[in-house]
Amino acid sequence: MQPASIFDIIERHNEKWNSGFYLIPSENFMIPAARIPFLSDSYNRYYLSDQRVFGYSVFPGGIELGELQEKYVEPRLSALLDAKYISLKPLSGMTALLIGLAGLVKQDASILILSAESGGHFSTEHIGRRLGLKIHHVPVDSELQLDIEALKRVIHEINPALVYWDQSNVIFPDNPKAIADTIKGINKDIILYYDVSHLLGFVMSGLFENPLRNGFDMIGGSTHKSFPGPQKGFIATNNAAYFNSIQECADVFISHPQMAHLVSLAITLEHYERHSLKEEISNSVMLARKFGEYCTDNGLRVVGAEKGYTNTHQLWIHLPDVPVSGIAARLTESGIYTNCFERFAPVRGKCCRLGFNEIARLNISDDDLKQLSHYMTSAINATESPAVIAEKICRMRKSYRSKSFELFDDHTQNMIYAVNQ
Repeated sequence: MQPASIFDIIERHNEKWNSGFYLIPSENFMIPAARIPFLSDSYNRYYLSDQRVFGYSVFPGGIELGELQEKYVEPRLSALLDAKYISLKPLSGMTALLIGLAGLVKQDASILILSAESGGHFSTEHIGRRLGLKIHHVPVDSELQLDIEALKRVIHEINPALVYWDQSNVIFPDNPKAIADTIKGINKDIILYYDVSHLLGFVMSGLFENPLRNGFDMIGGSTHKSFPGPQKGFIATNNAAYFNSIQECADVFISHPQMAHLVSLAITLEHYERHSLKEEISNSVMLARKFGEYCTDNGLRVVGAEKGYTNTHQLWIHLPDVPVSGIAARLTESGIYTNCFERFAPVRGKCCRLGFNEIARLNISDDDLKQLSHYMTSAINATESPAVIAEKICRMRKSYRSKSFELFDDHTQNMIYAVNQ
């Protein structure tokens, strides 16, 4: 493949983003300034927390970047998450999961996790088993809601070393205080870890209870879902012993924390010192609920309608009893990008999982949101050609092009020029 064709693909990809609507809860877009580190020399440099690990600087090229991590990013995350200790070694939410399990519990220990039907990530059980752990599932009732009395019985029966709470598919999050009070009331030594990957923006903005303030020992996850940062991971705690175990494991599992991503996170955190994250997160919930109402009016079956649709950026829609591959293809060809599942575990059937974290930052109008629900309904039910819908979607999306993110100001443009000299 020639270099020119590679850049053509990149250009087509970017144009695709500017011509359609991304409604995927696991993705978000960064502000322009946060993309600069990936063009700079920071992308090339190592930083291994040299002073802590070696006692002196072994990789001097990353000294300034390490200072940024330790004197800027860690203190700000500590303040936002009310955590004394922050590990930024994880490269993603999945590596945070891996380090968390490997660093906190020994092989052959019992741990309690959420099943996929309860909203847990499908990889958690597989990773736990590969680490030699005995896996048990958090009990739920017939509506797949947490069963507190059954939870008490399970805790007494298996006495797990750790409980890992990771609702990656979540419209109504469980209350962390109720969970922690129940488990710690039986055995205060059980480690409680809450994966906040999808809820990080909610926790940071105060729209969801911080698990660390409500009985959990650890939180961790990724920084690019409801919080619109780079693809990075973290673990936070107020327990020094647990933190040391995490760092000891992380130092072996991960050589360095990818400094460009870390610098990008610093820029994003600084951005939200001047802009309201709470407003963006609140908007994502409001849009998800409104979209749920409009889709219900259009005849689609939306999960959770009787409870107000959702309390997060996610919305789930039941799909017709036809092959989901065809629905997914029509939505994509129409310029509506979502997650469509032949079997979505939490609803035990065909489902479309949507996220409103990106679209909330476009300031889409209510009229356009309603029209978008009609386009989506037409694509799902195959009542209109995807090509026709795509033209309408493209015109709508172009009207929000200048609002896609903070425009490059003079300082940002000068930085881009400087790092490419």
